[in-house]
Amino acid sequence: KFLESLQSNIEKTTEQDIKNFLAKLIDRYSNSSRALATSSLRFFFKRIINNQNIMLNIENPKRQDYIPTVLTKEEIGKLISNASNYKSKLILKTLYSSGLRVSELVNLKINDLDLENAKGFVRKGKGSKDRQIFLSKSLCEEIKKYIEKRNTQSEYLFSSKSEKSLTPRNIQQIIKRAATKAEIQKKVTPHTLRHSFGTHHLEAGTDIRKIQAL
Repeated sequence: KFLESLQSNIEKTTEQDIKNFLAKLIDRYSNSSRALATSSLRFFFKRIINNQNIMLNIENPKRQDYIPTVLTKEEIGKLISNASNYKSKLILKTLYSSGLRVSELVNLKINDLDLENAKGFVRKGKGSKDRQIFLSKSLCEEIKKYIEKRNTQSEYLFSSKSEKSLTPRNIQQIIKRAATKAEIQKKVTPHTLRHSFGTHHLEAGTDIRKIQAL
């Protein structure tokens, strides 16, 4: 899009050309998206065009702080009870009980779980790091029954009809439908359950360093 915006050859690009392009993004994109565009252009001119000075006076937009949406325990209960089927309910319970990211949930394999000891392992999570997760004992019992009764040999805990992993989009749709049916007015996403997990632990008196580790 930047190259398309230029009126002249790339070699003749000026600092003002770059500023004009970035200014057009202000009303259409968030600060984080515009920061990504700025960083991409900085890399492009420094490494590809070999013009290190053209962006010296162009700063990245400041990061926007926001307060994440958190559901009450009652809203969590309503969300789960309004999921369309047992599998969907279990997906929501697993997200909330473990604090998993949606990308980690869809890649969770049965072999990653140690249900007897109420724990599991995230393989190659954010930053390509492995980490341990903990599950409630009641959820572990439900997962055991689910695995015994499901009609698939997929290695993934929650799989599609083709036995492949679900996509984050699948999970988003499950949550959106349940939130609508439960008449929850807040914007609910998979990450909302992660924030709620952390907040409810904090309210229960769990040490914040332990929550961060979880």
